[in-house]
Amino acid sequence: MEKWADLWLRPLPGTDIAWINGLIRLLIGKGVPSKTEGMETLRSSVEKFSAEFVKNTSGISPADLEESPISIFQLKRGPSSLDLV
Repeated sequence: MEKWADLWLRPLPGTDIAWINGLIRLLIGKGVPSKTEGMETLRSSVEKFSAEFVKNTSGISPADLEESPISIFQLKRGPSSLDLV
């Protein structure tokens, strides 16, 4: 898999919720614009999923977590070319 992926996160089994919530927290922290109803509730529910928490829970390094949205937003090929796991 990693030979086709630009970024291969390889989270530990059973930790998807932790790293995805960490990614959401990161995106909110970067100021991703959203007019979604309930955004403050979402923000408070992912607050504990810091990069360090994600690393300790899922094994994904803070650097890889930080790079993942950059890879997604800069993707020039189709979405099928992105492998997160």
